[in-house]
Amino acid sequence: MLLRDFISSKKGLLIDIEGTLISEIEYEKAFPDTYLFLKILKQKNFLLLTNLARKSRKYVSRKLSSMKINVPHTKIINPTIVAAIILEEKYEKPVKVFLIGENGHLEDLLEFAWIELTDHEKVNAVLLGASRNITYQQLNFAFRQILRGADLIVLGGETWSLGKIYDDEGEFLMEGAFAAALEAATGIKAIRAGKPSEIFFEVGLKKLGLDKHEVVMIGDSLQTDVTGALSYGIDVIYVNRKSRSDEEIIKKLANVKKKSTLYIVNSLNPSEVLKALDF
Repeated sequence: MLLRDFISSKKGLLIDIEGTLISEIEYEKAFPDTYLFLKILKQKNFLLLTNLARKSRKYVSRKLSSMKINVPHTKIINPTIVAAIILEEKYEKPVKVFLIGENGHLEDLLEFAWIELTDHEKVNAVLLGASRNITYQQLNFAFRQILRGADLIVLGGETWSLGKIYDDEGEFLMEGAFAAALEAATGIKAIRAGKPSEIFFEVGLKKLGLDKHEVVMIGDSLQTDVTGALSYGIDVIYVNRKSRSDEEIIKKLANVKKKSTLYIVNSLNPSEVLKALDF
């Protein structure tokens, strides 16, 4: 079966951004096959599901537009938006929040007038996102709030990542590392609002108004896109841009409780042959 035919059989699509449609958001470079893929995407019900939260979804929408990928920010779901949905469902408004994060997290949270950001009083939740300027005071305040009953919601989950801030470029500790430290110190498990958590996919389905069997997840990450979708019961198309062998893919997914079907393509060219991989 061709990629275009499989997509036409689904009512909705959940699509990753970095590594799938483009390389990295700051580099403003889309993969050539993305533009062929966009031609068959125009008439589909879709959302972009991304763990990219250090930049706001309005920023991401603008960057995609500069690459001639026109997607309104309301069709982009990231961990910050998922966290806001969690808070809205769990607490009476207004909800007091302590945020550790960068400007992208802040800009997204400002869309919700009922979220009150504070750093000096008891809060309902600590939101922990990517922050390359994190301080001991922030971590200790978060630690105390969690001990007093605040939820710890992680906006992503990577333990480290390559990046650049000003003239400092290289490896950076990420929110996942600090979340692990807070979990160890408090004995309280964090809520993870990014892929591969089930709630991330639940939000996507709710926004589309579709059931699991009616959609497919398209992404390039075995750890987040593929693992999350397979475990939740959504069919997934793995875009194998790193040319991994079937054996390598199966090995990396050895511990996944598969509830749906994994398909593989080498690109997003609509004429690409879709291959199901059993394991």
